[in-house]
Amino acid sequence: MRRLFGSIIVLAVLSVLVSACGSKLRGWDVVQLGPRISGVTAPTAANNAGTNFTFAVQTTGPAVVAWEWSFGGGASPNAATTATPTVVLVNPSTTADASYSGSITVRDADNRSDTYDFTYVVGRTLNQSPVFVGLPASINGNFSFSIDDADDDPVTITLALTSGSGVTIAPMSINATSANYGPFNITVTNNGVEDAAITIGLTLNDGVNADVTDSVSGTIPGIALPTDSIVVVAPPSVNVGDTFMVTVYAGSLASALGYLNTVDIAYSSNIAPDTTSWNLGSAGGAF
Repeated sequence: MRRLFGSIIVLAVLSVLVSACGSKLRGWDVVQLGPRISGVTAPTAANNAGTNFTFAVQTTGPAVVAWEWSFGGGASPNAATTATPTVVLVNPSTTADASYSGSITVRDADNRSDTYDFTYVVGRTLNQSPVFVGLPASINGNFSFSIDDADDDPVTITLALTSGSGVTIAPMSINATSANYGPFNITVTNNGVEDAAITIGLTLNDGVNADVTDSVSGTIPGIALPTDSIVVVAPPSVNVGDTFMVTVYAGSLASALGYLNTVDIAYSSNIAPDTTSWNLGSAGGAF
């Protein structure tokens, strides 16, 4: 009787517990968490200002449908709303790296979110090469151009005749500064009667980067001769010991004219050539 009575008492207690809890016992409650950020791909000092960089975020959990980036001033643009934004890195200094603080917030389809703060480093702004501005594609006489340099460096500009002959260029060297990057006017003079096909090479040197080169080509008209004229063309200047050519041209003739056998050239008293007379040879010849 004691054992049976004891069993009846235990069953009665279980019945009361079940009735108090409802029709059935509850299982475990499941709480779904939102996305979680595990890391961010950000630049280091090896990535210099002015270069492109693609940020990325690593997450776990539900799929992310929205991204809110803030780069803290180290990128342009300074905010983005895509998963892997590509930006231009920013660092005003040309001598030192710069550290920036950014943040990223991600959200899933149920608007559950996670925010992650990160720091990153942008290397210094590299010195940029100067560039030509407004350099003509071709020339048939005098021309002009400008330059630009993002770093405001002083720039030495040199010009040289790289193909063709018979012309002079002025100036042949220019020392440009940010206070005057042009326009620079270049005078190209054809010292002969015949048209001259030429190419002029131009070089920019900022003392930091490799030289920047370009060129212009064209045909420079020769000297127009007056009617019934004979023109002797010689170099504008020579040095002691130089060998140079003198060319004689005859303008269009109003009347018949034979050719010259010889030409005598008078020199100033400080010049002592080996000879002052040359045989022209056949008509139309140069010497």
